[in-house]
Amino acid sequence: SSGINAECPLRPGVRESSDEELRSQEEEGADLLGPKPTQRTIRCWLNNKKFYLVGIMYMFTRIAVNVPQVYLPLYLTSSLSLKKESIAYYPLMMLICSVIGSFLTRPLSKYIGKKGTYL
Repeated sequence: SSGINAECPLRPGVRESSDEELRSQEEEGADLLGPKPTQRTIRCWLNNKKFYLVGIMYMFTRIAVNVPQVYLPLYLTSSLSLKKESIAYYPLMMLICSVIGSFLTRPLSKYIGKKGTYL
């Protein structure tokens, strides 16, 4: 429902390319891009150490994000004895702050560098 609501105002202003236009753009762009990259097989992916490192980092990132979201409502109501309204307010504030923080990362990394930004 929200996706349809977001798409409706944008749809009239977007012009879709025809199949002929897409084919001509692909032919023109093929010369600029050079040779096509080779496709990797499943065996190549499974032998690559970076594949596993990215998977492990992604898994720990998801755990670090999801565990506080699961336990926060329990902590607020049981341990801190806050009202039931706080179950909605605090996660909402966490979400808003994370969105604002993601927009501030790029300008902040220009001033103090990427390592300082992520610390």
